[in-house]
Amino acid sequence: MTSRPFSFSTPVIRLSLTTAAALALIALAALPVREDLYLGIAGTTSDSSLLHGPAGAVAARGLLLLVVLAAIAAVWSGLRDRAAFWRLGMCQGV
Repeated sequence: MTSRPFSFSTPVIRLSLTTAAALALIALAALPVREDLYLGIAGTTSDSSLLHGPAGAVAARGLLLLVVLAAIAAVWSGLRDRAAFWRLGMCQGV
């Protein structure tokens, strides 16, 4: 099994920068409404007996699960596909 060497090709860089810019614009647009949105979601889940359990589980372990999945993706791509590993490394700040 051989992996392709990574090259900083123009389409990859352009796609990375476009993705970063789009995510930054979405974050900037959501900034004024984030507190109202968060309080609305929190109020809805705390009042609902059906949503209270899953919301608490996601709040308690959601970030840990996200970090573990990112680590698994990094190890897998490092072992299996070196080009994917470098793309993952390039986009880690996005």
